[in-house]
Amino acid sequence: MNLPEQTAETRLNVYRLLTSACTHLYSKNKLQVDKIKEALKLLYPLTQEDPYFLAHLAAWSARGSNQSRDLKLLAVYLNALSSGDGTPFIKDGTLRKPNLRLVSHALLADFDPKQLARLASFRRLKWSPNGHLDTVHFPRSLRQAMERYLSALSLETLNKHLAAGFRRHLIASYRLLQVQPLDEIAALLRYKQKNVPLDKIEVANPFAGLSDQEIAEKIARERMPFSRALSLLEREPSPVILAALFEVASGNQLIVQLNLFEKAGLLSAPEFAEKFYAKIKRTATTSVDRLDTVAKDIKPEIKEKLQEVRAETRQAQLGKLDGKLHLDIDKSGSMTESIALAKECAAVLCDVVGAADFSWSMFDSRAYAITDKPITKEHAHRALFGVAANGATNCLANYRMIMAKPPERAFEPVKYYVWITDEEHNDGSHDISALPKPEVAIIVHVGKHCNTLSQILRQHGIEPVYLQPQALQESALVVQAIKTALRGQMAIIDEIMSFPLPVAV
Repeated sequence: MNLPEQTAETRLNVYRLLTSACTHLYSKNKLQVDKIKEALKLLYPLTQEDPYFLAHLAAWSARGSNQSRDLKLLAVYLNALSSGDGTPFIKDGTLRKPNLRLVSHALLADFDPKQLARLASFRRLKWSPNGHLDTVHFPRSLRQAMERYLSALSLETLNKHLAAGFRRHLIASYRLLQVQPLDEIAALLRYKQKNVPLDKIEVANPFAGLSDQEIAEKIARERMPFSRALSLLEREPSPVILAALFEVASGNQLIVQLNLFEKAGLLSAPEFAEKFYAKIKRTATTSVDRLDTVAKDIKPEIKEKLQEVRAETRQAQLGKLDGKLHLDIDKSGSMTESIALAKECAAVLCDVVGAADFSWSMFDSRAYAITDKPITKEHAHRALFGVAANGATNCLANYRMIMAKPPERAFEPVKYYVWITDEEHNDGSHDISALPKPEVAIIVHVGKHCNTLSQILRQHGIEPVYLQPQALQESALVVQAIKTALRGQMAIIDEIMSFPLPVAV
């Protein structure tokens, strides 16, 4: 006997979650209960209807190309509730289901203490998979696997976790799982009693009494983790301390603490600034999407340079496209209330995709080419400045010209065609049967509810991919959402299903 498996709606729900950049489940380290309940409701059917896919999703989320920590947490948690639990297929039967829950247990090895504490916090989360009363859903086997994670911590590993600033997360895990640490572990954690608030436990400051130069030397000598070193400082860091912090910081951390370096004048020093920007381009990932927020009050020339760095970083993360991409922006009258959002989405796409193998246009009832080649998001906004919404809507006005093969001339068709539109096609023919088809057709739907464009595409054998506009609004996973959409839904699903499981089941 086999476990159930399906290839349609539940798997596509995962794809939709990825192309919405997996809405953040935590804000300022606080669980957003409504968001996580919505995500759990979307993915829970996999536990019963498609347990093999869920197991592969958990492995792919933890060890594959996925960058969403939230999806990793959700997939590992839900897979621990899988119907593939090692029990008999029928009562008192001899044939047993594979124990797919073991996949989640094995993947705990990839969790850092912060992720473990977040998973442990699900012990208190009440939710309903079937519309009934909310209750807790935390299997005993997952709790036991997490207890084994904690009991297997060596003193060497524990000291590394403490140096990385994970002390409060480890204490939270012990408390949430109701596990008492061994005496030597408790001593290192300064875990005195269960009811003492974490922020009330006194900790000796290793920087006490040291000069700025001595602090910088200590950071460099011990390769002290950036976040821990910064949290220990009891005064504004001086340039000499910041120079030491720079050496141990990641690109993401440099972006988050950008104002510290700018305020100290370090970004006005050409030699330091060059190293600073290079490190961001080399090591930054999701935090580049926060530049507009963290760089609000810095000097214009530094902001402009950071915008270029962001574009280069995003384009490197996306990688070179293996074909041409065309972006088509709806400026018809029905877009009046959505034109600003459409411009923002277009600008972010330009920032990520870059000018190579890229073209773009606008349409209402007619087609309008855009000749500017955007280098950054800001250049794209400049090219779109003053564009107003008016006229009827012909979503295929540019498509007909761009996809048509010129007579007696070499032709490289557009591989990726992207519309930013409300889909209200009300002018012009629907027939595109004579035209070549793009390999991937993407719709960023903005504005009112309408699906005329997608209906036309499906009538001609083109299944459109939807990229959610919120995924392009400075989400922490903009590049991944775009990359996922460009690859197409079945390619991602196939990649997930082919990802190896960490245990034999």
